[in-house]
Amino acid sequence: MPDRQPSAPGESPGGASERLPARGGLRISLGEEGDRAVLSLAGELDMATVPALRQSVAGLLEQGRARVVVDMAELGFVDSTGIHALLESWRRAREASGEMVLRAVSRQVRLVLEMVHSPIPEEE
Repeated sequence: MPDRQPSAPGESPGGASERLPARGGLRISLGEEGDRAVLSLAGELDMATVPALRQSVAGLLEQGRARVVVDMAELGFVDSTGIHALLESWRRAREASGEMVLRAVSRQVRLVLEMVHSPIPEEE
């Protein structure tokens, strides 16, 4: 089981943070903000790393944690499989009567999400 670490600056204020194992070029940190789980992504979300995102979201939903924020502030690259994984994760959260929102989306990723008419909301 991953070690729990206290929140660091820029991570979920007042909530615990958990580092999940890195897969390829992707690191995922799990934190909490109130009743929301925050998945902070760092590195690359591509064909080699999307299984880690899918597994993280599925694990949260299985635990009944259906309010998810995907923080993309430290994500340097997203390919089409990464976009598909985000859309699939959003759909799964909705099917679990939950919600998923994106935080700190880069301009390039936002343009692609707009091109595919993504229904995933961005955090305000």
